[in-house]
Amino acid sequence: MTDQHPDPNSQALSAEDEEALARLTRAPRQAVPEADVALVAVLLDEIEAGRMRIDFDRRVIAHPHSPISVSAVETQFAIGGVVIVIVAMIFLGWQIGLGVVAVLVAFYWFFLRGWLNRRMSGRALRAFRDNVDTWRKTWAFGGVTLTPAGGSPSVAPQDSWRQLAQSIAAK
Repeated sequence: MTDQHPDPNSQALSAEDEEALARLTRAPRQAVPEADVALVAVLLDEIEAGRMRIDFDRRVIAHPHSPISVSAVETQFAIGGVVIVIVAMIFLGWQIGLGVVAVLVAFYWFFLRGWLNRRMSGRALRAFRDNVDTWRKTWAFGGVTLTPAGGSPSVAPQDSWRQLAQSIAAK
């Protein structure tokens, strides 16, 4: 018996199709101006030296389209909490299960939230150091505030991080 509908994956691609596929799979990386690389290095050096503070708005940065969002980080704790509550309710009763919910919410609010923020901050700074384009996309997305010691804050995306870095580099 012959197959009337051959597998499209088994057919050879035409030259035009191969070229189109190659263009789609090789997304060109935007060229980052050397000036931006130097300015981001100035900002990151100031942050690491403690002369500037970087703050992230969790509501904005945790958005799935944020360049530095990793939803799996918080999801793993939520799934674990749900499993613990279900097990407590099944084996110990609903009253104990509600108590476990209260304990888990308090644990998240007082301990886990701060740890997750510090972890996200460190991961973001490493990403910015490794790829300046990630910094540019994150600033354009918003949710970042840079505050130099004794200076006024620059808030993404309405303020210019380049002007801030240039003023720091000029000192």
